[in-house]
Amino acid sequence: MSSIWQTNDGSFEIAEMVFGGILPIILIIIGTIGNILCINYLLQRRQRRSRSTYIYLIFLCLADTLSLYQWNLDYVVMEFGDGKPLSNRSLFLCRSIAFLSFYTLHLSAVFLTLVSIDRTLILWSRYYRFNMTKCRQAFIISIIIFILLFALDAFILSLGIINENTNEVICYYSLNENLLNFFLNIYPWIHLIIMYIIPFLIMIIGIILIIVKLYNYRTNTRHFNQKQRLSFMLVGMCIVYMILTLPNRLCFSVFYSDILNHNYTDTVLLASNTLLYTRNATNIVFLYIGSIKFRKYVAKLCCCYCQQRHRNRILSVQ
Repeated sequence: MSSIWQTNDGSFEIAEMVFGGILPIILIIIGTIGNILCINYLLQRRQRRSRSTYIYLIFLCLADTLSLYQWNLDYVVMEFGDGKPLSNRSLFLCRSIAFLSFYTLHLSAVFLTLVSIDRTLILWSRYYRFNMTKCRQAFIISIIIFILLFALDAFILSLGIINENTNEVICYYSLNENLLNFFLNIYPWIHLIIMYIIPFLIMIIGIILIIVKLYNYRTNTRHFNQKQRLSFMLVGMCIVYMILTLPNRLCFSVFYSDILNHNYTDTVLLASNTLLYTRNATNIVFLYIGSIKFRKYVAKLCCCYCQQRHRNRILSVQ
């Protein structure tokens, strides 16, 4: 992911503070709480935990939570600190933030793609529905994905050097020319394939197949209505993923040369990155819309919280 520097143009400082500081804090708070609630809810329900779709959703929420703390936290520190990103404060932070930024984004993209594949096959394939949706199988596939993507992105942990003259940390750089050439010229295509090309194609096909299946086999049963809500929830997640991640790729790949060297450059790039990470905080919205039981679960938590605060007020008065 390309680096972004603050502009000295005062007219865009407020916009940069919003996109690089305020909104990332909001995303971290809402995304963390929302994803934890989703994970806790899915883990508590044995019936759901035994289905592959929910196993992939649990890992998706986990990856999204980790993803929120990379770029967002880096620029929050820069905006509200001394103007120096967190990644430039030590070589360890530089390498770990760079690695986790790519790794967690790739995990999120792959697990959301898996959810789309899984849901489509459940609707269309009887064999898959009864033989390939076991908890153990989904868990093994998830662990394999974690390992494979770690092996793919692990080289980023070797990027970054300390300038001997200025003692400053230089991220995304290596004295190894072959490694640097791979990162600058080949890895962007790998990132493009994992984050956009493959997920977009699979999600579009999956969305079409899910809609066709649900339209052709409409019944007014409780089971079908539940299946329909879940399927449309996942369709919505896929559509929002494509909408929120596409501007970032267009800014950094297609229109980067046109955006560069303008007063609004940093603001536009910061906004596209913030938009990209907004998707990582939307899981709770879709689960809340798509699941009646999850709405009851959230309502119960809110009631418990309000009752606890009421008891504390009474005790404090006494």
